[in-house]
Amino acid sequence: MLSIFEPKFVGNCKRIEELAAIRVERTRIVEIFQERNINITMNTVNAVLDGEMKEMSKTALPKRVVKDIEAEIDFICEGIIA
Repeated sequence: MLSIFEPKFVGNCKRIEELAAIRVERTRIVEIFQERNINITMNTVNAVLDGEMKEMSKTALPKRVVKDIEAEIDFICEGIIA
């Protein structure tokens, strides 16, 4: 399983931030990584630079939320099939 605390992951996020800090365009950041066989996309760069990676480490979405939505979907599907 992927861990955002994996040193390479953290390091790559820092490199993205450092490249952006010296005004390297986002598309070029992607190219720099891909040239080194690190196959990231613009989505990754955007998630790092827009603060989404940090946001994801703040609070976990409770498993109960998924279970409740799953139950709701099951209930709706049962009504459609019946």
